[in-house]
Amino acid sequence: MGHRILVVCYSRSGTALRVAKHLSAALGADLDPIEELGSRKGLGGYLRSAWEAIGKGLPTIRTRKDPRDYDFVVLATPVWVGTMCSPMRSYLHAHAGALRNVAFFAVMGGRGGDDTVREMQMQCGVAEAATCVLTQHEVERGDLEQRCASFVRAIRAAVDSLDGATRSAAA
Repeated sequence: MGHRILVVCYSRSGTALRVAKHLSAALGADLDPIEELGSRKGLGGYLRSAWEAIGKGLPTIRTRKDPRDYDFVVLATPVWVGTMCSPMRSYLHAHAGALRNVAFFAVMGGRGGDDTVREMQMQCGVAEAATCVLTQHEVERGDLEQRCASFVRAIRAAVDSLDGATRSAAA
């Protein structure tokens, strides 16, 4: 059975979007970048991003696709000040109840990636999920296919297991 997969990401600098595009192509998934009304460019945008991350802010965002229309959702975020970015926090706040079959991805400058994916799991109420954490340097080196291969396999296995869960529920 063909399952619909959605990759949702926010990317201030383009690094997380680069990974999200790779994952979308590898999984045959739709891509839905989170958009914001305000700018995060320059020093002011950087400081605003850090302040919102620390304060657990919920900025106004816009997406184009409804995650309830998908069987599986991959959530990708940059790590800001050791936590998920505030636009992803807003997305999870708005959609956490609809996000049960999920995987989590984080891109970090140097630290906080594992804590970030755990925080995202908790926001969604998901105990077990495929996760992947990369550094910005790893993404810039272009190791995406190799670095994401096990993550893509784990997502495919999780999606394939949805068929078994559907058959068990119908019995």
